[in-house]
Amino acid sequence: PAVPPVTMDFDALAEINGDIIGWITIPDTNISYPLLQGESNDTYLRTAYNFQPSRMGSIFMDFRCSADLCDRHTIIYGHNMYDSSMFSGLNRFTINRNYARQAATLTMETLFDTYEYKVFAVIVVNNDPDDGPRFNYLRTTFYSDDDFLSYIDEIRARSLYDYPVDVQADDELLVLSTCTAQSQVHFDDGRLAVIARKVRPGESSSVNTSSIVDNEDVIMPLAWYLNQNLAPHEYYETGDIPNTTDPSTTDPG
Repeated sequence: PAVPPVTMDFDALAEINGDIIGWITIPDTNISYPLLQGESNDTYLRTAYNFQPSRMGSIFMDFRCSADLCDRHTIIYGHNMYDSSMFSGLNRFTINRNYARQAATLTMETLFDTYEYKVFAVIVVNNDPDDGPRFNYLRTTFYSDDDFLSYIDEIRARSLYDYPVDVQADDELLVLSTCTAQSQVHFDDGRLAVIARKVRPGESSSVNTSSIVDNEDVIMPLAWYLNQNLAPHEYYETGDIPNTTDPSTTDPG
């Protein structure tokens, strides 16, 4: 189906704050917020969209991106709040695949257009180097198509679930990033990222959600294994990324 027209009154929002550049929504969740972008990634970390100091901060786009999206890779941040606001709902992805099936798509409206995305990975990473090697999922620059596709392989190997959504070299990605709940990942100072690719021109926005399944060979942060007295994934010995399934034959788009 065609992407619906932009419906947000961005002129009215701009009167509140000229840094409001869009609106982010995930169907079947409570995530529906204005999207801001400041001069740095600290600008709205503890400041609300109306300039008031706030522990919740705002949902904001990485300052390295332009308001009409980064080349290939747009990153959006939000806090994980105890009252279930902001991006705390993303942590529900760690519970089981049923939630992943309920929230397989997302929508972002900007000053320029409305974009739909299909989720293709949910990853948990450590931020503290004491918890093991850190995977840089916050890249905005890629040196070649091969570099980009290698990054996608790394993402899929770390995804909690396998999705029937293929990613090609010319696709554009959206990353939603938040902090993890220690009770769910067994270590402090973790990050959870929900990663999606933009729906291509002429492609259906639907996803065969019944084909979203657990990744039985997922690479978790090293601390996840050690803090549960589990044997680490062989990746930590060999450095080899598991082969990832090519979902192109099952993607309904």
